[in-house]
Amino acid sequence: MTSPAIQALRAEHSHALELFDSLTEAEWALPSGCAGWRVQDVAQHMASTFHSIADPSSIETGNTPDVEQNAEVPVQARRDWSVDEVKAEYREWSEKGIVALAGLQEPPMADMVIPIANLGSHPMRLLGNAIAFDHYCHLRHDIGAAVRRAADLPHDPLVLEATIEWMLAGIPQMCTAALAACDTGVNLVFTDLRHSVHTLRPGAPGELWTVARHRRFAADLRHVRARVRQLGHQACRLAHARAAHRPGRSLHPRRHQRHLSGLGHGPSRCGLRSAP
Repeated sequence: MTSPAIQALRAEHSHALELFDSLTEAEWALPSGCAGWRVQDVAQHMASTFHSIADPSSIETGNTPDVEQNAEVPVQARRDWSVDEVKAEYREWSEKGIVALAGLQEPPMADMVIPIANLGSHPMRLLGNAIAFDHYCHLRHDIGAAVRRAADLPHDPLVLEATIEWMLAGIPQMCTAALAACDTGVNLVFTDLRHSVHTLRPGAPGELWTVARHRRFAADLRHVRARVRQLGHQACRLAHARAAHRPGRSLHPRRHQRHLSGLGHGPSRCGLRSAP
C-alpha cells in the first residue's frame, strides 16, 4: 500500500510535469520567488533534489551544515543548461527519486533517524513529506510568483496533510531559539484540513517542544492559552521562508507573535527553514 506521503508527492510530481511542459521560453527565464533564481533554476533545484536522493554519487552536492548553501551547488553547476536539459533531468530523476523515497516508508528504514544538516534529525519516512512540502511550495509560491497558473494549482487536502506533517515535525528543531522564550503552548487549527488541531507544548528543561495532533479541542488542552486559526496552504507558504528575503511576515496573528516568532519570513529554497 502506498503511503500518504508518496501519494502526495506523486500528485505534486504530476503537477510539476504538466506545468513544466506548459511553460514558454519567456516564462522559464522569469525571476522566481526565490531571490537570485529564475523559474528554470527552481525547476533545476527540484530535479537536483531527486537526483541527490536517488544517486548522490553522480551529482555535485554541497557538504556544509546549511541546506540553503548546499542547494546552490548543483543549481549553479547547471546554470547554463538549456530548458530541455532541465526538463529531461527532472523527468529522469524524479521517478527514480520517488521510487527511492517509497522504499523508505516501511520498517526498518522508516523509523531510522538521520541528521539533515540544519533541519534537524528526522525518521527517514519523513523525507517523502519533506519533498512533497518542497514541491508544493516551489510550484505555487516560487514559480507561482512569476507564473499565475502555477500559483493557481489546487490545494489538495492529501498533499496539505503530508506537507503540514513535515512542517510540524520541523518546528521544535528548526525554531529552537524562537521557542526558547515561550512558556505556554499553542494550538494550531488548520481550517482547510477539517479544522484539525495540533498542539505545541514546551518540553522539559533542556528538551525540545512536543507536537500532538487532535481532531478537536479536548479538556486537557484548556491550559493552552494561544489559538492560531490558519489555512494549511497559507501556513506552508509562510513556513517556506527566510527572514532576509521577506521581512515582517509570520505564521500567526500579531497578538500571538511571541509564541512562534521566527517560524518563517521570505522565500526559502529548501522547504521549511531553520530559524536564525
